[in-house]
Amino acid sequence: MLMAIIILSHLYHYIHTSFSSSIFSCAKRAEAQYNCKKDQFSCQSGRHCLSYTQVCNRHKDCDNNHDERNCDCPTDNAETPLISHVTNTSVTWIVDNKVFSNFSYALLVEGIQSANLSWTQNPPITGKTVTVSGLKAAQAYSFVFKYKDRRCLTSALSAKLEDGLPSAPQNLVVTTQKEKSADPNSVVLVVKVQWKEPASPRGTIKGYVIYYQQINNNGTTASDVFEQWLPVSSGQDLQDTVVTHIERGRTYHFWVAAMTEAGVGEASAKQTVNVSPGPDKSFNPKIKILKEGSVNLLWNAQPEVKGYKVTVEVEDPVARIPEKVFYLDKSSTHQKIRDLCPGSHITVKLAARYGDSQVYKHHDKDVLTFRMDDLSAPPRDVEALTLRQNDVYHVRLTWKTSCGHLIINTSYIVSVQAGEEPEWSFVQAFSPSEDGQISWLFREVSPGVTYKFTVRSDVPGSRPSEQVEVTIPSLDGPINLVMFPEEGHSVMVRWDWPPRKDFPEFKEYILHTSGPDSLSLTNHTSNTEISLALGKDGQYNFTVDIKDKHDRTIAESRQPAIFMYEAHVKQGPDDVSVSRSNLVAILVPVALVVVALSAALVFFIVRHKRLQRSFLAFANSHYNIQSGTTTFSDDLDGDEPLIQGFSDDEPLVIA
Repeated sequence: MLMAIIILSHLYHYIHTSFSSSIFSCAKRAEAQYNCKKDQFSCQSGRHCLSYTQVCNRHKDCDNNHDERNCDCPTDNAETPLISHVTNTSVTWIVDNKVFSNFSYALLVEGIQSANLSWTQNPPITGKTVTVSGLKAAQAYSFVFKYKDRRCLTSALSAKLEDGLPSAPQNLVVTTQKEKSADPNSVVLVVKVQWKEPASPRGTIKGYVIYYQQINNNGTTASDVFEQWLPVSSGQDLQDTVVTHIERGRTYHFWVAAMTEAGVGEASAKQTVNVSPGPDKSFNPKIKILKEGSVNLLWNAQPEVKGYKVTVEVEDPVARIPEKVFYLDKSSTHQKIRDLCPGSHITVKLAARYGDSQVYKHHDKDVLTFRMDDLSAPPRDVEALTLRQNDVYHVRLTWKTSCGHLIINTSYIVSVQAGEEPEWSFVQAFSPSEDGQISWLFREVSPGVTYKFTVRSDVPGSRPSEQVEVTIPSLDGPINLVMFPEEGHSVMVRWDWPPRKDFPEFKEYILHTSGPDSLSLTNHTSNTEISLALGKDGQYNFTVDIKDKHDRTIAESRQPAIFMYEAHVKQGPDDVSVSRSNLVAILVPVALVVVALSAALVFFIVRHKRLQRSFLAFANSHYNIQSGTTTFSDDLDGDEPLIQGFSDDEPLVIA
């Protein structure tokens, strides 16, 4: 053993001296003179000391270039080592042992020059790669390689290590469960934490840290952060880790972080879990069937419960019925559930919450399933609507099935009573729509009569629906419906109807107005006239309905009154208001007179022109060229001529 230690000591001394003394023999003789350290090189000027890794690296580091004297570096572009792989603790280089003999490395420290770094020399390079381990994570290192059989070094090559801490664990799941205890009357509640290892371990995982903290309902912290350290052995299963010191009925945040030699890594996202124990025993719920599709849920209270939740699910073979949920305080011991479908399967679940938790949990025995066999339930949403076709009225009766399963192959009994006449019924099978809607048309009902309807399913003991009634309007409604134009854009609408004293149930008149641009107005009044403002010229239609105190239409107009409206413009006190029709009545005769006068004038002008041309032609035939005159005489009686001659210089003279 002693011999082995001596051999290793001599080997290290040889490696150290072969890397440095062969290059720096002259430098060491001058160390004492310039006060450089034992492992430094003196520039012999300016008291400048270098690291031995800066000597013969083909870079001038001394002012006098003393560090590059007597060197034997290749002149061509020599091969340079390359980084193969970097982790958070090691660096692997690709290097040719035929070109390089050994190397040194140092941790780069900010503010410290290369000469003062702590350099480490490695053994000779024996293969094509070399790995340096045991380095510090997330730090930078400098490497210098020595050329084989030469007094020359490479320039400093740097390598940055990865972050040394592992990434966050993945797929964190936190669950609670009850486990058996030695005491049969008690329950042990445990919290199990599951996760997967980090995507980037960055080293060997040595263990995990489970963090958890109690949280209030409003999200604020209710305790300090608890830590549970979990060392990890090779091959250990991490899927079911039990966490201790958990209070029942509380809410916690959980998160996990991995740990390596470099330290504790990034934490996972937080998961929230409510540590609610759930009921230790059943509430012994019971169902009591009531009438009209209702049940009453009864149970035994437990003092530690803070609230109850009742969930009702209805399984219907045809229709989809939404579930019902009831939230009750801790003092509740029963809940009435209404509107359950006859013939449907019902599931009722009773759950409870504990402590300050808002999570409800149920015992396996607190889920009840039963069937509602009340097939005698009445139809729903029965309505009667009056329809008018010309002067004939009909009644459309609609209702819905009591539940969706009754949609197919169901007959109903419809009972009808007209006024004071006896009630009569008939049975008919109907074809409902997809939502269970059924419609029936009762044709040609009598005006002025009140009809009452009930509907029930055609099964023994079925119950009828609530009675609905409708009063058919009388066609002898308001008469003499007239309109009178008023100033501006208003008209007065009036009508006649028998005195109100003849109708003690009278409530009001309703005037319906339709006009240009799809105008539709409804006005209510207790008088037999009303003033309306109309915005546009055009045709307007008016009808009047009469309502009684029960909002039933007891009479209505047989035909609409039609009125052609033309706007009237309000004038000043001395002006004359002229409507469009009056203006047309005035302008048409005036235009005819003007046309007649114009025609007469044209006739006289044409007549005059023709006479003038005839006279000139006759005068020219009696013209004396020598005297320049024309003489007209009456040869029959020898009197003086009626027209004495005229010339070019004298006008025509007619005696």
